[in-house]
Amino acid sequence: MHLLSAHSNDIAEGQPFLYEFELLDFIHDVREVARILGYTIYYDPSFEYNSVLYSRVKEVYEVLAKGAFNAPVTDINLKSVQGKLEAFEDLSNIERLRKADLIVFRFDQAEQDEIELFGQKIILPLLSFGLTKVKPKILVNNLDTIVGGENIDVQFIPVDDCQYTIEKLSDARSN
Repeated sequence: MHLLSAHSNDIAEGQPFLYEFELLDFIHDVREVARILGYTIYYDPSFEYNSVLYSRVKEVYEVLAKGAFNAPVTDINLKSVQGKLEAFEDLSNIERLRKADLIVFRFDQAEQDEIELFGQKIILPLLSFGLTKVKPKILVNNLDTIVGGENIDVQFIPVDDCQYTIEKLSDARSN
């Protein structure tokens, strides 16, 4: 894409200029993601994107082009993550989690996501998502009632200097 000319109604206000910059940044990132993954994407001026898609494409671009996406958890406005944890038969994982002050939380995708860009679907590589410093909280009224094999609700609460990371799964496994 070649930009021949552009204008903004009020550069002092900044919003129209910011939108134009964001659009060019989005197009650049889409183009690079497609190139790295071996897709050809054709620009469609009727395609509409939002801030969620813009952020997602930015994250995927950084993972593919730079090896990882890293951001302070405060930048992504994440208050907590909740999930299920299967208790080991001897409950050792529950006991370690109960005693832990801070841990690293990592979630590895089991299935590939796809993303639609300019009306065309792109299949993304498997990704690993992580939080570097979280406080685990087991959401069970009485820990003495937990039995091996049971799925337990756990909340992971980021602390102030926690980082949100995304890596390609094959790269994440080699670390």
